[in-house]
Amino acid sequence: MANPLKGGDKGLLGNGMISRPQIGIWNVGLTESHINWWSVGINETLLNRVEIGYGHEFIDVKNFRTSTRTICP
Repeated sequence: MANPLKGGDKGLLGNGMISRPQIGIWNVGLTESHINWWSVGINETLLNRVEIGYGHEFIDVKNFRTSTRTICP
């Protein structure tokens, strides 16, 4: 569960119903094959029972270049 409310925690809006958001962002750059891959997401917990979230991923392959190197000689 994303940041559940504990004890006297009042949460995001101070009403004790919505937790503080959990946000994640990452980026992977595969330099040899020229691929840029990133993701962003956010999760919330409502009433310490239901978790909702949204995530988006993007993979930029327009400059994709295959490797000409032989892996097993």
